[in-house]
Amino acid sequence: MQAVSEKDEIGDKTMKLLRLLIDDERGATMAEYSMLLLLVTAGIVGTVTVLRTQIMSVFDLATESLGSIG
Repeated sequence: MQAVSEKDEIGDKTMKLLRLLIDDERGATMAEYSMLLLLVTAGIVGTVTVLRTQIMSVFDLATESLGSIG
């Protein structure tokens, strides 16, 4: 009879541990923030890649304007 109670005790401890792991959302939150950061970074890189020539033209114009002042 004692073996059954030890088995029940181990089962109870296992269930408590599983409940704690299921209720703990810290890892899920970190994964969500990582995915969001990845999407934002990909968007920025994609935008800069597509608009590269326009961005370079703006900086070239600014450089020429500043060069003509001095």
